[in-house]
Amino acid sequence: MFGVVPKSIWQKTNPADETNMCSWAMRCLLCGLNTQNEQMVCETCDKTLPRPSSYCQQCANTTALPTTKCELCIENPPPFENTYALFTYRTPITELITRYKFHEQFMIGAFLTNQWILFFKEHVDILPPLLIPVPLHPA
Repeated sequence: MFGVVPKSIWQKTNPADETNMCSWAMRCLLCGLNTQNEQMVCETCDKTLPRPSSYCQQCANTTALPTTKCELCIENPPPFENTYALFTYRTPITELITRYKFHEQFMIGAFLTNQWILFFKEHVDILPPLLIPVPLHPA
């Protein structure tokens, strides 16, 4: 059964593999076009995501040149050592976060989680001893 639909009905259009798993078409979270990409964003939209090219490694503020610490962190160090930023907080990331927080589009949370997993797989050497998530707050 898939929900309340018997397997004999849905397997005609979406046959299960040897482990009884189905491959469903996914729509890109940004443009809505079909994608077979397990990252939940099509390749075209993935290229438009605002990934920071250079930022302060302590506070994550954008900097003109790659640096370990920006002037603000040198003058007045925050009480933490590092900040890792997957994206710059601008469109379309701001829109995705709004849809996740206020419109219950929880697939966006899965997408962001997957992006962190991919990041730390590539950067095993900087895997922090502790991750502190920022909780969602009701509006």
